[in-house]
Amino acid sequence: MTLQFLFILSFFFSPITQAATSESLTQSNLNPNVDWPKPVDDSENFGLTLLERLEYESGQDSSVNWDLIAWRGGDFNRVWIKSEGSYSLVKRNRGQTDFQLLYGKLVSAFFDAQIGARIEQAWGDQNSTRVSGVLGLQGLSLYFFELEAALFLGGSSGVSARITGTKDFLFTQKTILQFRAESSASATKSEEFETGAGINDLSLSLRLRYELKRELAPYIGVNSTTLYGETQDFGRRGGGENAGWSAIAGLRAWY
Repeated sequence: MTLQFLFILSFFFSPITQAATSESLTQSNLNPNVDWPKPVDDSENFGLTLLERLEYESGQDSSVNWDLIAWRGGDFNRVWIKSEGSYSLVKRNRGQTDFQLLYGKLVSAFFDAQIGARIEQAWGDQNSTRVSGVLGLQGLSLYFFELEAALFLGGSSGVSARITGTKDFLFTQKTILQFRAESSASATKSEEFETGAGINDLSLSLRLRYELKRELAPYIGVNSTTLYGETQDFGRRGGGENAGWSAIAGLRAWY
């Protein structure tokens, strides 16, 4: 009888004792030696400097071209520096350069909105400089196209715009073909910078690079540039080609 009574008591009280035991085992103070890792600090700042293009371009007006991008900041806010330009090897002391200082804010999972200032310089028969404000958007668009679009406000051209798209095709982990398309337009004519109103130009190019290491890659390629409208007239006046192909060879590097 006594054994039966004890069995009945154990049957009713076993869930209570099990709950108390499991609760006590989950208390962190029972094992003070547990060392949980520290939370990840996602507010740290990083940086990148990318020399996208440093190249020689052949043709009737052979030139050295460059395109540099650098940024510093975190996931949501960054300071950007951009510089690109060309220097003619045929008509010495003739070329054009573009420098931008921007603040970028992440506005979606893949795009930064940018705002800042731009300084352009052109030298040749006469040296010219103009300053304009910049509103831009940069990021990864559909089909993995790297897209960079900018609206330039002010300066002698009033309002102008430029859009650039690139896409990489991997043959191997080190051999990569890049397609690049770039076009610019202006609302007004600018004698100093030899651009007309409307669409100014369209450039299409292919660059095949081989990464000696991730940070360093020489490349070769071809480029096609076509001028339009009044910009085409400036090209004829300067003795240049309004449309044509050219060979390019250069270096891409980042750190």
